Amino acid sequence: MPKSMKRGGKPNWKREELFPIIARIIEQEYAKLQDFVTRDEIAQRLSKDGEAQGMVQERILELNAGNIIDWFSSAFKQCADGRKGYLSEYFHLS
Repeated sequence: MPKSMKRGGKPNWKREELFPIIARIIEQEYAKLQDFVTRDEIAQRLSKDGEAQGMVQERILELNAGNIIDWFSSAFKQCADGRKGYLSEYFHLS
């Protein structure tokens, strides 16, 4: 079982804690680049983010940042209308 998972397959972190951090990272990077921010860029920033490290063990965050970003993206795609909340600002659906 991956170390980022609890028994029963649930992650050792909470979406409601990390997703706003991911949104902040996307906002900051977009403001700086004025362009889309890739999954890998977001994952790299997340793994180094002090606030996120306070919620998730640093090593777990380093190993699983990309998967956490994927879960963020999946949560958006599962929204009933595809454009709910702050997630809609960061994804373009085809």
